[in-house]
Amino acid sequence: MTAKTSKAKSDKQVGQKMASPKKASSKKAKPKAKAAKPKPLSPEARYRVVEFEAYLLAEADGFQGDPGSYWLQAEDKVAASGR
Repeated sequence: MTAKTSKAKSDKQVGQKMASPKKASSKKAKPKAKAAKPKPLSPEARYRVVEFEAYLLAEADGFQGDPGSYWLQAEDKVAASGR
């Protein structure tokens, strides 16, 4: 064998030993996780959130309304948010 023939043969052997190119994997996209529900607040934390929301409502209204009304609106808002 000549040097050219042995080189071509060795290249061919190397080519056979090499792994074939990987095909594109057909992995399916994972479904998105469901939105996590917020943890329920402790009674003290819920009170503070309602208190703050009531303050914001009163401030937006110029403190002209009934404080109890602001509180009830704030409770509804907190309950609607799932807390």
